[in-house]
Amino acid sequence: MIYVNELYKNKIYNILIFAYFFFIFFHKHHIFEKFSYIKISELIFLILFFFYIIFDSKKILNRIDNIDLLLLTWPTLNLFQFFLNSGNYYGFLSSIYVFSIYLIFKNLLLDIGQNKIIKLFIFCLVFYSSISIIGWSLAQLKIYFNLVEYKDGWPIYLFERYRSIGFMPTPNMLFFYLSFGFLIIQNFTFKFKKLKLSILFLGIFFTFSKSLILFLLLFLMPFIVYYKNKHLNKIYFLTLIILILIFNFLTNFVIHSKNSSFLNNLDHKDYIDRSNKPILETNNFTINKSTYLQIKIKSFQIIKENFFLGIGYDNFKNYNVEGHAFVFGYKPHSSVLGLIVENGIFALIIFSTIIYHSLKINLRQKNYYFISVITFLIFEAINMDVHYFKIIWIFFPFLFYSKCNKKIIKI
Repeated sequence: MIYVNELYKNKIYNILIFAYFFFIFFHKHHIFEKFSYIKISELIFLILFFFYIIFDSKKILNRIDNIDLLLLTWPTLNLFQFFLNSGNYYGFLSSIYVFSIYLIFKNLLLDIGQNKIIKLFIFCLVFYSSISIIGWSLAQLKIYFNLVEYKDGWPIYLFERYRSIGFMPTPNMLFFYLSFGFLIIQNFTFKFKKLKLSILFLGIFFTFSKSLILFLLLFLMPFIVYYKNKHLNKIYFLTLIILILIFNFLTNFVIHSKNSSFLNNLDHKDYIDRSNKPILETNNFTINKSTYLQIKIKSFQIIKENFFLGIGYDNFKNYNVEGHAFVFGYKPHSSVLGLIVENGIFALIIFSTIIYHSLKINLRQKNYYFISVITFLIFEAINMDVHYFKIIWIFFPFLFYSKCNKKIIKI
């Protein structure tokens, strides 16, 4: 350890935390062509990790607790699987990386306090929400800066079918990062909160994600629960469950009216594989398996043969399952299934235990803001590969160690 002035050290931490937050939204851009998974944020985190080790490594060792050991089981499982299958090399490195994010930010949370970290995070959220709004608005005027995606046939849109992506690879990923941040910062009081949340909401809205309605319900969860009206609570949670079921049905099945020529004229592999016959066909409409469902079926086939150990990190796209060729994306598109596909059933047990303990802690503290965050995480894990998203590991310490009703005086 190197001893330096505490004020000087904290300035270094603040600069690096801000840079890391800023560049995690540049996920679409990479530094090396051959190693496209290495982003600018990875290099910044290495610098942050290096400085924390040389300045405060003793703190890490002195603060090790049961929660750290619980999250450490994730890289430990990947290490074990690497010994059995050298093809899981990148899985082991990735799990070490995300665990290191958790460990460093846990200690930074205890060192410089959550208020400072949240201030920096809010600035980045508002900035990238503004980018989302500006990108979508300019696209309507036929001015493009590669900040939107146009998807022919996308059912949710205004004017033209443009969806904000900012500097993320997909609109859904931008939606997740902004929405996760929105729900996190609800727990805090800060200057111009309503204005900043409004900007953030518009940035989320212009991604035109199918999850927008459920996001709105989760945004309302703390207010509904705090109201303490039993009938209102029952109506709210029943509505939430029904919408989740409807959402997952519409995600996995494509209902197509025969009066529409959309799917007849175009081969939309983003939605369905035209080589498969409809599940149900009437005089007026057809129901087809969506590509999401086909990927889930492929995942189940893989799981059936590799239940305990999985097939290793990032091997899904190369794994041949008869009748279920790769049709959409490079991942199982579901953390719930993807954890078992890549790492076996013990991976799902580990993450289920992590989520269970975070829920238990926040229920005990009656921190319903963070419960909405965890619920959002669970819901998105059904149809997205979220378990390696950096933003989750940054804020795991908040879900485990943060007390409710903390305030930020100025921002």
